[in-house]
Amino acid sequence: MILSYHRLQYMLYGLVAEPTQRMAKKTLWSTMLKLVALAALMAAILVTGKIHPIGLAVGLSVVVINLLWTTGRRILSHKE
Repeated sequence: MILSYHRLQYMLYGLVAEPTQRMAKKTLWSTMLKLVALAALMAAILVTGKIHPIGLAVGLSVVVINLLWTTGRRILSHKE
């Protein structure tokens, strides 16, 4: 999952550096494919009972909070 975010970061850097329609479509489809695969994997893990739903929710919340915190810090550091 962390590698997926790392790959997404590089794809978004490429999209910002070269904002063409082709690059935007490539980024969109690649991201959607990864999200569908991740959703299927999580559903399979939840159905088989290998992970507790509350633990999954807490873990994902931490990831989202960390992404928002890091983005906020970067935005504020570039304004100075």
